[in-house]
Amino acid sequence: PAAAIYSWSGDGAVRAVAEGTEIQVTDHDRPPLTLSVGKTSGNITTIALNRAGNMLAAATSSGSVSVWKDFHGQPYAPPQSSSAGISCLAFSVSGGLLAAGGGSLTVWETEQWKPVRLSTPGESWMTAIAFGANDQLAVGDFSGHLRFFDGGVGDSLEDSVTASGSVTALAYSQDGSLLAAGGADGVVKIWDTKKGVPIASLTGDQGRVLAVSFHPTGSAGPAKS
Repeated sequence: PAAAIYSWSGDGAVRAVAEGTEIQVTDHDRPPLTLSVGKTSGNITTIALNRAGNMLAAATSSGSVSVWKDFHGQPYAPPQSSSAGISCLAFSVSGGLLAAGGGSLTVWETEQWKPVRLSTPGESWMTAIAFGANDQLAVGDFSGHLRFFDGGVGDSLEDSVTASGSVTALAYSQDGSLLAAGGADGVVKIWDTKKGVPIASLTGDQGRVLAVSFHPTGSAGPAKS
């Protein structure tokens, strides 16, 4: 069976766990909920909760995206879902944008669900995305490249190699000044997001980096396989 896929709200109070076509949502204030994307959409490939924990997005193997707000009623399907497949999702800090990456990159604003960025398939599969402060969007790909987009919709500010293998995990610090990028090579690089340059490399036990996160004070910590 496929491994479970996890996502948390910004404060960790809301947790979503996806397996197959279903998602279990738990928080401190209500009984667990079970949401489904439907069996015709294929299995869930990735999920994302927004920071407030009241909006959940899920992508499936068919390239469709489903979004629940406050976990009521049927999910909404944003237009222009990617037929190229989706491997990563991320909400902006404010929750006003949702980005989907894989064979191509799509960004929607979440009020009217209008696509504000549509890109053609890139040279390499997108494997990790994350939003920082001021809606800066970082995109990592299978070839180890890392790109920054101003406001999630502007032109790429940088295109740099950050890993000898694929980029597997991305996370911004609370103020958006730093980005941690983990790779299949087991290295976590810390980037200065204003200058677009790496300022430190962290290594630990060998193994693919599965997740990275910053403590609220700014320090970064990797999680490895």
